[in-house]
Amino acid sequence: MSDSDVRAGLSPGSPSDPGAVDRLLAAAEAHPLGVTFLKNGFLGAVAATFGVHAFTVEEARRRLGSGAKKKGEGLGLP
Repeated sequence: MSDSDVRAGLSPGSPSDPGAVDRLLAAAEAHPLGVTFLKNGFLGAVAATFGVHAFTVEEARRRLGSGAKKKGEGLGLP
């Protein structure tokens, strides 16, 4: 976990922790890459950026209604 993750108050924690998704959503809103990166970025890159489990990212995406991705989507590009 990076120093910026610690400053953001994030920890890998349990992906089943209901507060983990709330913290991830708040961190994404404050992050320069924003919620768009959370919704569309490569799963592993998003999880590593925010220092959370991939399952937490998936749950956040479900909450945001990002839906299923087509092949080639989710590359983290605008």
